[in-house]
Amino acid sequence: MKTILAISVVAMISFQIVNGDQVVKDTPKTQQDSESQSNQQDKQTDATQSEQLTTSEAEKHVERALQLDEKFKVRYDGAEPSQSEYEGENMALIQVYETNEHATATYGWYYIDMDNGDLYKYTIATNEITKKYELNEQGEYQKVE
Repeated sequence: MKTILAISVVAMISFQIVNGDQVVKDTPKTQQDSESQSNQQDKQTDATQSEQLTTSEAEKHVERALQLDEKFKVRYDGAEPSQSEYEGENMALIQVYETNEHATATYGWYYIDMDNGDLYKYTIATNEITKKYELNEQGEYQKVE
C-alpha cells in the first residue's frame, strides 16, 4: 500500500493524503489554521492543568534556584535520567556553563523535575543524581540538606 503526500498551491491551499486513488483528507487552509489554533489552545490548556514545565521554563527555574549571574548560561540537554531509579520520571537535563573567547567551561549538570520543579545535581563521574533544591508552594527554592 502506497501513501503519497500532495500539497497543492492555488488560490486556496489544500492538504491531501492520498492512499492509492482514494483521498483520505482534503482540508482547506482556513480550516487547517482553525484546527491548528484549536490544537494549540488544547495544548496550552493541558499544560496549565498539569502545570508541567516547558524546557524554556525549566532553564529559568535552574537559573533562579542556583541564583546565577549573567555570565552563566543554561541549556536544555535532553530528558533521559541516567539512573534507573529515575527511569520514567519526567525530568530534563540542564547544562550550566560559561563561555569566553577561548573555551566553554561547564559549571554543572542538573536534572529538573518537569512536574514539580525540584532540582537535582547530576555528577557525571559517579553517575549520581542528588536532590539539591525543592520548589515550595510559594514558588521559592529551598536548599535540601
